[in-house]
Amino acid sequence: MKSISIRFRPIFLAALFIVGFTTMTASKQADAQQVGKAGHEFDYYRDATHRTLVGFVIFCKDGQTVRSGTTSQFVVEEPAGC
Repeated sequence: MKSISIRFRPIFLAALFIVGFTTMTASKQADAQQVGKAGHEFDYYRDATHRTLVGFVIFCKDGQTVRSGTTSQFVVEEPAGC
């Protein structure tokens, strides 16, 4: 029995490392995306004509985020005034 647990210990440690690394990387990517969007407004439209606004998201440089409406695949990015 003892030899089985010793044999699986490296596999367990490797799996633990992979889970920890993946979690850390995903968190840093989300932070980087938030910082990259800072100072920008994203306007979402109903269709490709960009006539009917259905929502917007504003990412201020001070970290505040303002959201209204819904998002869609039809988006226009502009500099935000905050």
